[in-house]
Amino acid sequence: MTTADALLAYLRAKGVDRIFFVPGGGAMHLNDALARSEIGPVHCHHEQACGIAAEAWGRVRGHAGVAMVTTGPGATNILTPVAGAWIESTPLVVVSGQVKRADLKAGTGVRQRGAQEVDVVAMAATSCKFATTVMSPEEALRSICKAWHLANSGRMGPCWVDVPLDVQGAPYPGDWAADAARFEKELLAAEAAAQAPVPAQWAMDTDALLAAVSRASRPVLLVGHGVRLAGCAQRLVEVMRRHEIPAVFTWNAMDMLEWDDPLNAGRPGAIAQRCANLAVQRSDLLITIGARMDNVVTAYNPRGFARNAQKIVFDIDTAELAKLEGAATHRWQATAEAALAAVDAAFAKAETRPADRRPWLSWIADVKRRFPARDGAKPAAKGPIESADVAHELSTAVPEGALVVTGSSGLCVESFYLGFRNRAGQRVFLTSGLGAMGYGLAAAIGACEAQPGRRAVLVESDGSLMMNLQELATLRARAPDLAIVLMDNAGYASIRLTQRNYFKGRHVGTGGEAGVLFPDWRATCGAFGIAYDEVDDLANVGGALARLMDPKASGPRLLRVGLVKDEALWPRCASLPQPDGSMLSMPLEDMTPLLPIDVLREWMGGEVAPASLAARGL
Repeated sequence: MTTADALLAYLRAKGVDRIFFVPGGGAMHLNDALARSEIGPVHCHHEQACGIAAEAWGRVRGHAGVAMVTTGPGATNILTPVAGAWIESTPLVVVSGQVKRADLKAGTGVRQRGAQEVDVVAMAATSCKFATTVMSPEEALRSICKAWHLANSGRMGPCWVDVPLDVQGAPYPGDWAADAARFEKELLAAEAAAQAPVPAQWAMDTDALLAAVSRASRPVLLVGHGVRLAGCAQRLVEVMRRHEIPAVFTWNAMDMLEWDDPLNAGRPGAIAQRCANLAVQRSDLLITIGARMDNVVTAYNPRGFARNAQKIVFDIDTAELAKLEGAATHRWQATAEAALAAVDAAFAKAETRPADRRPWLSWIADVKRRFPARDGAKPAAKGPIESADVAHELSTAVPEGALVVTGSSGLCVESFYLGFRNRAGQRVFLTSGLGAMGYGLAAAIGACEAQPGRRAVLVESDGSLMMNLQELATLRARAPDLAIVLMDNAGYASIRLTQRNYFKGRHVGTGGEAGVLFPDWRATCGAFGIAYDEVDDLANVGGALARLMDPKASGPRLLRVGLVKDEALWPRCASLPQPDGSMLSMPLEDMTPLLPIDVLREWMGGEVAPASLAARGL
């Protein structure tokens, strides 16, 4: 047994049945070990896609996915998905090949010694929980044990093990299983010995929590992806139902509760439906679990987020708590599991009972009815298609229980999360923090590999698909049951919109108007052997989606939806230009297009922010 064999045997024992890889000379022994192992190799055509697919596989499986790459450009190409996993706190293990130990340049001062050598560990270290180049077979196994443990525990994230060629191919001396068990035991013991108590400033105060809960008549939870990563999604719903606590969700957490559930108050943020932002701003107690209060959710104003409420933030990472100085009433370090247990106990003991929250739940139901997507504006019966129309139609077309993967940035993706009404059992995700174009197709491949046979849908835009277009070959080779909705607005609509609004329509890098070529999608799908359909009129969108989602359909298939080139998403938080050249930042609840002041005042219980008055000249 080689060291490479031992590493893969360990990963298989941990439940890894797929490894996403691109072969290369610097990983030749790792590649051969994969060919002889019980793990299924999934060959991608670019290492970026390997990392994205492995990350998505891990999201669906509930533990780290594994990507294997070669040295040099193979390793540097996977840095983008590693950074995405770091920001999203999703578990990922990267195993890379490296030049043999004698050719390593470390400490020499030269830029390169070995063929295609690069010190990728130094590059990856700032976006990894653990990254190392191993120098012996025993160190390689110890490091893969450590990488697996750290990737899947605490605040999760990517880990990287870089294995020189001569270490990969060296015989493993001893019993890998016994050694791995010993390494894991030592790792846990060292971790327990180093475990420090929670610093006093971040320690949970259950009395303060109980007092806050007891005083609240309009509580709301802000739920993030950390709840799912901690395996607490079902526990969350149980607590919400037991005490009738409504919640708002980040995009990556939106699938924990179906849209139509009365406890679902929506998805808040800079791009959101009004109902969610109004619920946050009208609340008198906001409890955050598993969400890092990022700028997109708070509309770049954490102090003004839920400004009328007591704000309690639970987070496993004290650095995330520290950044909220002055923006929260209480900041406590806790796992999602501990936070939910504390919230459950506090609501059980509180003086207020679920019956006291009936007016609040009724208000949430009313605001959801009053302010649906696009404030209830009805689309035309036929004619040009906007991305919001597609999101609306997908809400009924995508079957319950389906995997739904999306691109991670761009106007079409934002429109989907603005208007999609998720249903029971659906799993919906993206990588929102990094927002890497090219995410969707590779992520869909990984998700399908994680649960073969499950109906899956990819919602992607033309600009993003171009950035990993080669993976259509991987898709055809693996042939999962994947329905692709390609939202085609002839380029990069959000960039086009920015250049039109702020730079007098001087277009560069946006589409045909700037000399950027996009392919004939029918011919492209034909070249890769992907079934193709298209729709360009709103009257036919429902029928086209029905054909795409037909239960009798199978294999990879793509529907191109031709969109208008120029559209704007609304409602959205905005800063309004003033006559003196300054910008007036609007509060979260007052989105453009602005509501009449009496309507805003009504839904905000009579209270409106000074900026809302100033924006209307009042």
